[in-house]
Amino acid sequence: MMRALRNSFKTIFVPVMWLVIITFIGTIFYWGMGSPTETVNPGVIATVGETRILRGEYAEAYRRQEEALRRLYGDKADARFFEAIQLRQQVLEDLINRVLILQEAERVGVGASDEELIAEIKATPVFATEGKFSRERYLELLRLNGLNPGAFEGRIREDLLRRKMLGLIRGTAKVSEAEARAAFRTAKEQVVVEYVAFPVDGEGREAAERFLIAVRAGTPWEKAAREAKGVAKKTDPFTLGRPVVAEADAEPFGLAAFRLKAGQVSPVVGAVTATYVLRLLKRNAADMTAFEKERATWHRALLAQKEQQIFLAWLRDLRARSAVQIHDRMT
Repeated sequence: MMRALRNSFKTIFVPVMWLVIITFIGTIFYWGMGSPTETVNPGVIATVGETRILRGEYAEAYRRQEEALRRLYGDKADARFFEAIQLRQQVLEDLINRVLILQEAERVGVGASDEELIAEIKATPVFATEGKFSRERYLELLRLNGLNPGAFEGRIREDLLRRKMLGLIRGTAKVSEAEARAAFRTAKEQVVVEYVAFPVDGEGREAAERFLIAVRAGTPWEKAAREAKGVAKKTDPFTLGRPVVAEADAEPFGLAAFRLKAGQVSPVVGAVTATYVLRLLKRNAADMTAFEKERATWHRALLAQKEQQIFLAWLRDLRARSAVQIHDRMT
């Protein structure tokens, strides 16, 4: 199939940086298509329909991902780091998702032609000498990495199929002018609130409830705060997502603040480090004239977000419709 590619562009092999080579080849071989299933055995860690994901395949994918993270993060990428990001589970889930996507590509008739495969390999920088694809370089790099050209080209074809499927799914995302404007307005709008913080325990919650009842009954804010032994404060103007209290509390605090109308008092807001009651003092509208300068940026950002949301929803549906069995969760 690929004989024409392997027998063309004869040039002298020149060594290149092996870090780049290993990164490229590792990326391709991080993924595996598995093998048709017969009976579950100790070497099988998961099955996706009729496809098995083998322990050796998982181990190789994990090793290459571990190496990539170590190159990226250096000494920070230790055993604790891998455990914290749940690398074992991530690698297994990625292998399962890879199989699901390729199976769906086969089901709907999406393929990758020999011409596309050849173009992909010729366009790979690590196989080039002086900017031009080199047959000798290509074969030598595969040989030095213990890779069979047929198997390698099969993985490239699978990667092309996967990217085609992702493009088809994500290509359904659209962003209207109104959506982009609304996203800009939400991100740029600012609020100013005053709030009273109480301890996060049960007594703090009870104190917050008493404070809220007193304020709603007409007791001045400061007086009610003193009587409830709470700490009254006021924020500077802030946008949604910007922490103005403890970072662990920023999300519930911010969401509560932006739901309020001017002068409105929030319900009791429970968070990680404190319990809060808020009152909105002022809302500063976004400067929509700035949107005209940033329109393209906001369209791109919102489109990327919608593409990812659509893809994840499609993947969840695909998995729900597929027979996926995990025999070893690698924990």
